[in-house]
Amino acid sequence: TNHVSLIQQVILVCPWLDPQCNGKSYSLGNRYGNLIGVDYCTWSWKHYMIYPVPDQLDPLDYEDSILSQFPATTIIAAEYDTNRSDADVFGAKLKENNVQVDMEVVRGVIGLFFNKLFSKGNLAFSFIASKIK
Repeated sequence: TNHVSLIQQVILVCPWLDPQCNGKSYSLGNRYGNLIGVDYCTWSWKHYMIYPVPDQLDPLDYEDSILSQFPATTIIAAEYDTNRSDADVFGAKLKENNVQVDMEVVRGVIGLFFNKLFSKGNLAFSFIASKIK
């Protein structure tokens, strides 16, 4: 089929993609308190999204026919973020479907690093700016 996309690239920063909170990093997060683990993930999805999340809104369950249509995707994840496993799984699924994926893991930080107050946050902003054409 002929497929025309108006979107040339997607940039995801510390994406929350698993509404079931099943990723291994969520269970690891529970070891350090409910603020960053499964309980917080579940609470967030229930308060900010339709819950339970319909299958068509769960990117980790998208079929290959949908994933293969994604544009080039850049994913930035924090090394110690509870949603890191979401980023890893989604990036791998896109690669399996021949989508160009640039995965950048920012070492030594949690997801809150992505702001202008932290040096690694500034570096991430610069990295994103370099990706935008």
